[in-house]
Amino acid sequence: MSWGGMKREGRGRIINVSSDGAFAVVPKNVVYAATKRFIVTLTEGLHMELAGYGIHVQAVCPGFIDSDFHESAGMKVDKSRKGMFAFRRPEDVVREAMESFAKGKVVCIPDRTGKFIKALADLLPKKTYYRMAGGFAARSLQKGGKSLQ
Repeated sequence: MSWGGMKREGRGRIINVSSDGAFAVVPKNVVYAATKRFIVTLTEGLHMELAGYGIHVQAVCPGFIDSDFHESAGMKVDKSRKGMFAFRRPEDVVREAMESFAKGKVVCIPDRTGKFIKALADLLPKKTYYRMAGGFAARSLQKGGKSLQ
């Protein structure tokens, strides 16, 4: 159903899929980060515009999900990683997103890594963040990593 139909019904739900990359701009992934940030900004705007019609809009910003996304993009990944940068099962991300949606959250970051990345980007002085992000990208590319652009 379109949001026009949702407006007429006086209710509706829209979930947009973004990425925790929306909050972490790093060299060689600028276009990816910008498009993911656009989805978050669009979602926030639509939420404000449509809330009065009973329509709830949410952006889900997951981190690494165990899918074929990275391989399809020609990236080398180690899906056995543990800790902060571990790959998550899609069903776990969906469950957390739905719980967040039920609580009325507009932006859902369903894992600790994404929350940490966003907090770091928000709290660090920009000059420090730029140095860190540049260093991260350089190390990743030296190890044979590939950008999403």
